[in-house]
Amino acid sequence: MASELHLHLDGSMRIGTLVELARFGGISLPSYDAKELLSQIKFKQGMTQEECLAAFATTLSVMQTEYAISRIAYEICEDNWNRGINHVEIRYCPFLHQGKGLGIEAIVGAVQRGISLAEKNCGIRACQIFGALRHDTAERSEELAGIASYYHKEKPDYKVAGFDLCCAEANNPPWKHDKAFMIAQEAGLKITVHAGEVPGSLDYLRYAICAMKADRIGHGTLLIEDERLIQTAKRLGTTIECCVTSNVHTGIIKDLTEHPAKRLFDAGVRIAFCADNSLLSQTTMERELRIAMHVLGFTKEDLEKCLKYSDEARFLK
Repeated sequence: MASELHLHLDGSMRIGTLVELARFGGISLPSYDAKELLSQIKFKQGMTQEECLAAFATTLSVMQTEYAISRIAYEICEDNWNRGINHVEIRYCPFLHQGKGLGIEAIVGAVQRGISLAEKNCGIRACQIFGALRHDTAERSEELAGIASYYHKEKPDYKVAGFDLCCAEANNPPWKHDKAFMIAQEAGLKITVHAGEVPGSLDYLRYAICAMKADRIGHGTLLIEDERLIQTAKRLGTTIECCVTSNVHTGIIKDLTEHPAKRLFDAGVRIAFCADNSLLSQTTMERELRIAMHVLGFTKEDLEKCLKYSDEARFLK
C-alpha cells in the first residue's frame, strides 16, 4: 500500500463521470463521447502550463453542485484504493466551485462526505488540502487561509490538513501570499507549494523552500539547477511531490528521460512520486513508479525508499 500526496480534485475524475454529470446537468461539452472528449481535453507532451490549465474549465463546469463534488471525491478515493493506495490527499480551491452559488460550507462538506464514505466502504484514509490561486489577490488567499484554519481547528472531522499555492506560476510570485501562509501555519496546517514547475521560476522555488518553509514542494523540477538549494532541501527535510508525466506535459522537460528525479534522489532529496491529475495526464501513481524504474533508472530498493518518504510526508498522520 502507498500514499498519494499530490492529486487535484478537478483533474482526477473518471471520464465517464464527467460526461454523465454534464448530460444530467445540461452542461455543454466539446463532445459527449467519452473517447473523443478525452482526446480533446487531456494534456499532451510539449504543452505549456497555461495550455494545460485551460482544460480545467471543462472539468470544473460539472463540479458546481454538492452531488457532483461529493461523487467525484468518493470515486477518486475508490479508484486509488483499487490501485493499491491506502492514503490520498486531495487538493482543490473551494472558490472554483461557487459558479452556481454554492457556499463554502456546502463545498467543503461535499468533499468530506465523499471521502468519508470511501473511508467507510474501502478502508482508505483521505484528507483535504485547500489551494490558494497564485493569480488571486493577497486578500483572497488570506480569506481562504482563514477558512482552512477554521476547518482545521474547529471541525477536525472535515480533515482539512494542508494549504497549497497553485495555478499559473509564471509572473505570479509566492511572496504575494506571505500573510495567507502565515495564517495557515499559525493554525497548524501543513504547507505545500507548487514551485519550480515552469522555466524561469527558480527564485520562486528558492522562496518556497527557504522563506515559506514549505513541508512539501509540488513538482520542484528546477531544484536540480541549484546545488545550494538541494542542500537546503535536504537539511530541512523538504519532500518533493514528483509528477513526472505532468512535467512533460507542461513543458518543463521535453522528454521523460530528461527528468531530474533520479539525480535529486541520488543527491539525498526526499522524492515522493505522485499522479497530479489522473484524468488529464492519463496517469496514476503506479504508472509514475513504473516510469521511475524503467525510464529514470530507479531500483526497487530506491522506490521502496520513495514510498517511505511519501508515508512520512503525509499531512494526515
